[in-house]
Amino acid sequence: DPADNYYESKFESLANKNNDRSRDDEEYFSRLNRKVQENENAVGLNSSDQNNDEMDPVSKNTEFDYDYEEDYQNTSADVGNTYDMEMEAQVQNQTVMVGDHGRAVAPEPQYGQTPGAPVVGGIAGDDQLAVAIAIEEEEDEYYQSATIYDPAAKPPFLKNRRFRLYAGSGLCVCLAMTALIITSIILFREQLVPPVPEIDLDRGAIWEAQMKEDNIDIEKWFIQFESAVPSASNTMSIAHRAARWIISEDPMKLNSYAGNLIQRYLLALFYFTTTNDGERPWRSCNKPKSDENSTCIHERFSRVANDTITYEPDDAIRWMSEEHECNWVGNICDDNLKLRALHVMAQNITGTIPEDLVNLSLLQSLRLAYNNFTGPLPIVYASMRQLLSLEVHGNNLTGTLPSEYFSATLLQTLNIIDNKFTGTISNDIGKLENLKGLHLADNYFTGTIPSDIFKLEYLAFLQLQENIFHGTIPTEIGNMLQLQEFRCEANQLTGPLPSEIGLMNNLVDFRASLNKMTGTLPNELYTNSYLGRLELYSNYFSGTLDPRISQLKELTYLYLSRNQFTGNMTSLESLYRLKLAWLHLNQFEGSLPEKMCDKSQRQIEILQTDCFPLKTPPNACPCCSACCDRSTEICLIMDDDLKYNFF
Repeated sequence: DPADNYYESKFESLANKNNDRSRDDEEYFSRLNRKVQENENAVGLNSSDQNNDEMDPVSKNTEFDYDYEEDYQNTSADVGNTYDMEMEAQVQNQTVMVGDHGRAVAPEPQYGQTPGAPVVGGIAGDDQLAVAIAIEEEEDEYYQSATIYDPAAKPPFLKNRRFRLYAGSGLCVCLAMTALIITSIILFREQLVPPVPEIDLDRGAIWEAQMKEDNIDIEKWFIQFESAVPSASNTMSIAHRAARWIISEDPMKLNSYAGNLIQRYLLALFYFTTTNDGERPWRSCNKPKSDENSTCIHERFSRVANDTITYEPDDAIRWMSEEHECNWVGNICDDNLKLRALHVMAQNITGTIPEDLVNLSLLQSLRLAYNNFTGPLPIVYASMRQLLSLEVHGNNLTGTLPSEYFSATLLQTLNIIDNKFTGTISNDIGKLENLKGLHLADNYFTGTIPSDIFKLEYLAFLQLQENIFHGTIPTEIGNMLQLQEFRCEANQLTGPLPSEIGLMNNLVDFRASLNKMTGTLPNELYTNSYLGRLELYSNYFSGTLDPRISQLKELTYLYLSRNQFTGNMTSLESLYRLKLAWLHLNQFEGSLPEKMCDKSQRQIEILQTDCFPLKTPPNACPCCSACCDRSTEICLIMDDDLKYNFF
């Protein structure tokens, strides 16, 4: 076999070159040969095989020339690596040489099959397993050991990398799902289970127990309190709180049979209700503290001419003080110390209007304006037989105007301006035959103006402005002979001014601006000799100003701007009391009468016409306070320098 010849030649060449080696070399090869023999015996080779395993000399004439000396010089001095380890194994006439040439201290351990390894005789059918070499303990050399390995075996599952990866991932997913489920359960339970309300200490029950311990008979007081307010016996109610104040805290120290007991109790209840037992104090003159006396500075509400709100400081008596309740600020009593008027205005009071005041049977005037009351208008006040005036304007009340109030025939003033009422006004309002002032402005009322309003013969003030009324002004307006003020501006009214307006002999203030009214001004209008204010701006009125307008001798404020009036303005020169005249953005012709600029005869302060552009104005006006341009509808305030340059 060429392979056998190759390895035999190599072995003979190496043997011939090592003849001069030292004794150590000979011992090394002796040990090597002995190990080979032992290994062959271990794998079961017979004697005939052994004879064939003897190393035959290799011919010196072989062409294989291995320079051992050069390789030997490059090896390490270590015994284990100094000499090339060479093994010849001849099994069934096959020779194999194995050596590492000192290139590694120890070969890597081999497991299982060795792909590509040479086939060694009889062990070719044993899956080519590596052969383990036994090592004697007394020998110093190190030989690589082999471990028995089962190719079909698998590592323990706890050490399997794939198992550990999947197990770790599964554990993380389980933990996340558990946390999600727990969180969902907690949130679901929070939604289902209502929050536990805070336990409010029953101070009333504690107080009653203390009164009983002190042998104080409170029953005689509560008999009277409950006759006015049934909830007074409820220890958790604000009515019970007011009763406790009357019995134990009131510095006036009333007895159970005092003539003003119920009156004082109801007013105390009103204070405790509107302040939530002092947690929301009024703007001024609250219940005195321990270091305060009965006097206070009351901030009195005041509205000036330009609708600016101010607060004027006044000396007053506190509520809940030792003084008689008739002296508390805002309370007005008669000579018998019976409450006739309750006026608590602009004190920042919130909540709904208390209904317990209905038990003040002699109350004639209730004024709770300019606070922050919400909710509907209490129906119970309509049953107060003595009530003449109800004023709750300037709040945030909602709902409709209760029809029960149309039966309060003694009512003279109903003021619900500046709230958020809705709905329509029933014709039943005509039943309020004693009504003198009806103020429904600045709400969200719709529908038409009920004609039965004009059947109220004593009505002197009617304010319907800033709602959503539509339709025309009823002709029945002429029936209101006592009417002094009629306001319906800022609605959606249409049609002309009714000529019946001339029958209103006491009319002083008429305002119908910011509507969609049309037509000419009726001549009957000029018969209202007391008319001092006429506002018709921002409508679609047309026609000329009749010369009879000069009959309005008391006319002080005239608003005719933004209409379609034509003709000249000469008829205005006789209105000597004019302080304001808005004549701009119309179709008037000619210059303003010179007499209107004569300051020696009149005191006009605001005068506006279409006197722009200044060089060619439609209505030249040397004394106007502002000039307007019809094309742009822009008005320019005139100063003295501008007037001098062009006039």
